[in-house]
Amino acid sequence: MAKRWAACFCILMLALCIICSALGETYPARNIFFDEESISYVAASGGKLYALLGSSLVRIEPDGSLVSLGQIASEGWISALAAHGETLYALDQAEDSWRMLCVPVTGNGLDAASVLPLALPEGAWVSQVRADAGTLWLLCSAGAEQQLSAWPLDGGAEQSWTVKNVQDFDLLGDGRVMLLRQEQSMTGRTYSLYAFDPATGQETTWATWEEASGNRLAYDAAKRIAYLFGRESVYTVQEQGTPAYLDGFLAGDVVSVALLENGAALVVDNMLTVRDFTQESAQRLRVMCDHGRGEEYRAFVEANPQIDLQFVSPTLDSCEEQFTQDMLLKNGHADVYILEDLSVLTSIKEKGYFVDMGQNADLAALAEQMYPAFQSLFCEGEAVAAFPKDVFLEVLCYHKPTFEALGMEPPATYQEYFDFCLAWMEELGEAYPDVALRPFANGLDLETLLTRYANEQMRQGTEPTFAVPEMVALMEQYFAVVDADTRAEDINGTALFASYTLPLWGAEDAYGYLPLSFGEEATLSPAEGDVSYFVINPYGENALAAMEFVDAYNEKRAEVGQALLFSSINQPLERVLFASEYAAMEARLAELEASLAEAEPAVQRDIEVQISEQKTRMHTLATEERWAVTQEALATYQDLSGLIWLNPSNAMPRLWDDLPQLEADASPQRITAFLETLDQRWQMLRLEDGVSQQ
Repeated sequence: MAKRWAACFCILMLALCIICSALGETYPARNIFFDEESISYVAASGGKLYALLGSSLVRIEPDGSLVSLGQIASEGWISALAAHGETLYALDQAEDSWRMLCVPVTGNGLDAASVLPLALPEGAWVSQVRADAGTLWLLCSAGAEQQLSAWPLDGGAEQSWTVKNVQDFDLLGDGRVMLLRQEQSMTGRTYSLYAFDPATGQETTWATWEEASGNRLAYDAAKRIAYLFGRESVYTVQEQGTPAYLDGFLAGDVVSVALLENGAALVVDNMLTVRDFTQESAQRLRVMCDHGRGEEYRAFVEANPQIDLQFVSPTLDSCEEQFTQDMLLKNGHADVYILEDLSVLTSIKEKGYFVDMGQNADLAALAEQMYPAFQSLFCEGEAVAAFPKDVFLEVLCYHKPTFEALGMEPPATYQEYFDFCLAWMEELGEAYPDVALRPFANGLDLETLLTRYANEQMRQGTEPTFAVPEMVALMEQYFAVVDADTRAEDINGTALFASYTLPLWGAEDAYGYLPLSFGEEATLSPAEGDVSYFVINPYGENALAAMEFVDAYNEKRAEVGQALLFSSINQPLERVLFASEYAAMEARLAELEASLAEAEPAVQRDIEVQISEQKTRMHTLATEERWAVTQEALATYQDLSGLIWLNPSNAMPRLWDDLPQLEADASPQRITAFLETLDQRWQMLRLEDGVSQQ
């Protein structure tokens, strides 16, 4: 009896092993970044996961290790990857030809590829490839036309069907094809899944919904579930159902998807993220933002493999609206918010909607090093209420050689600027045909002008009043330039005025900074959307991890961002890649010098020329391309840093957004009436903010 049970047990275990082998091993959730080679596509078959790294095919093991299978001998570049059974299918695109490379996988290597030529329409672009037992399926576009094609692997005749508005497709496993389609309806965009039957050419609606959830599709025929992948989220859809949120991941553009037995593998930008749909993460850190890139947060991901970093999108119109609602409801579903609207900072500070990031020693030290303008904006007393993510500051610039030739000082106020523009268009510009005046190409539109005026007034401690004689005169000049600019015939040549992002430039001798004022001291303020910042949810459960997340971002902050934010940066900043680039050049120079010593006299001259050219390149790299921020640029920025003012109380962005007809009302004939209306609307918004008018 015992022997019989033992035999049954062995048979049972053998059967389970066979089943597990067929299903493949499970893949734990992880993020894998790539440096040497970029990852472009993934495909899965037989429980194994494959990827294309450059021109190399690799198998990705469940432990995250890579097994190199070999190179693909393409005639152009590989633009898609699919798998079925033990064969990989790589789409080889040359300049004017397409072919499919059918590559069998044996053990840890590749067998010789067979080639299937593809006759595609002129100018075609293949967006997706799928494979089954006997057919390759292609979705391609040529101009405004889309077509789904079936190419028999036995060399039979190709079939094609015209389709429309298809974003992605997959195989249903019963001979039909699932199409993910985006269409325009009376109420907005509609998203649908259709089951297309190639035998009849007929489509039937599989599911439809009205809100976007993803642009990449994968279908699990065994589970009869469709998976949709967006910028940071995975959704499931069942037949005649609507998308249901399943999982999240690091934000970025989803390039390629492959289903696994327990989840999915996605190529997101230059990263592979593996998601396990069957396991709940021990700790999740959720970041809410409208957009982002996983690479930005690599330092945190690699330092905290035990934390599943996920990005979530707001369900309301913006992160700011979602943040406000979450604070009112004391909702802790997001741990960190990335916001852009500076006006939200007022309520963040006043109502305590933050976790003091000064509890983290690194963040506290960095906050102390920030320029005063940033300190006052993001800190509340001794507390660090928010921390800057990205900041961009632009300043007007002028072409120094032209003004030197004119014997004139550049304008110092906006009135002088518009006066000069008129004088240039009427007479001065005739002597300089190679210099172009573009008065508004530097971003100086009407909203920007009025926003800067309000900032300057508020920095002086007064609420702005727009309907005053000096603003009426300035508006008259503004519209006079607008009118004259529309008649300008020649706008080619060197820009007389431009704008530069601080502190990127400095080695450039041609342009000088031109901070303009309205009669008082000039104020440098970012445009709307040029500042983003982190806020930690006081109702979340992962405050310590959230602070580590913000701190890790600072570790990889771009050199320019460091110089812009921190007064402690007083030396030029070298480009991150400079050292490795120069070392590679040195190694190449050493190779050339070694070959010269052993070369025959007939080839020595050629090698000497190569050595000379290499030394020239090294000199250029070391002198002109070494610095991300030069000493000159840093010094110039520090001189201007006292003009920086980040104003969370400027109502102009909200006013302009709420009144799209406002700019239309601003005409030369209605200047005074327009400014009076602006005053009224401004006062109403400020009263809503609880600010009394002086």
